[in-house]
Amino acid sequence: AFGVPTVTTTLAGFGAWILEEWPGAGFDKCGVAVVTRTDGNYAEAADAIAADLRALVATPESTLADYRRKAAAAAAKASWKNFIPFYQEAYCIALDNRDARTMK
Repeated sequence: AFGVPTVTTTLAGFGAWILEEWPGAGFDKCGVAVVTRTDGNYAEAADAIAADLRALVATPESTLADYRRKAAAAAAKASWKNFIPFYQEAYCIALDNRDARTMK
């Protein structure tokens, strides 16, 4: 969803990637808020997500337009065309590892 300010968590690969690209990420930096999530903090993370969404809903339209532009730029950077070479490389490595195990 290009141009839609987003909330994600560190439990997802997308959240980890956002934090690598935009340390301290937030709506004001890249249009994406990242909530710390572990296997043991479900309620805390849910509260943080709800707080981010409430803040987003209360944001003035002029600021939302800025967040949308930043979210669109982040989404373009996260496009499959930019990531597919890494997935192809990982797939080739997996096949090579499989072949090395089965050739023994």
